[in-house]
Amino acid sequence: MNSEFTITRIFNAPQDLMFKLWSDPNHLDKWFGPSGSRITQSKMEARPGGFYHYRLEMPDGMEVWGRFQYQELSPNDRLIWIASFSDENGGITRHPMAPDWPAEMMTIVTFQPENEGKTRVTVSTIPHNSSQLETDTFIKAMDSLDKGWGGTLDRLEEYIIRLD
Repeated sequence: MNSEFTITRIFNAPQDLMFKLWSDPNHLDKWFGPSGSRITQSKMEARPGGFYHYRLEMPDGMEVWGRFQYQELSPNDRLIWIASFSDENGGITRHPMAPDWPAEMMTIVTFQPENEGKTRVTVSTIPHNSSQLETDTFIKAMDSLDKGWGGTLDRLEEYIIRLD
């Protein structure tokens, strides 16, 4: 079975704005994360080798830390990062509720222009440096990933509407 998760959505925003919404913490902090969650603390250095380190508060009050280590930032075109759960100091940790979850996942976000100033955003995630058990756990969680990323992209859509 394929170990790549992919979700695509077309947004009513131009490509340059979409890239900024994903690469500027003043925007990303306001919409990133599953439905009902919120980023309560973050630090970003948006450059290859740089990090986005954040604390996410879930609807039930649970807090989790996460980080992206940027591999590539191609303005208006693509972002690539290695995503991990984290501790408050930025170290890589295990998923707080799924010990067999991959410690690292490569995420690729692409931005493609569409008609009338819209942008097609595609998010792809694959286990990175993972064991077979971790990859199998990731594959079994595809429905959960779809729900989580779907909620995140819903929040982005709502944020774009508020920007107008």
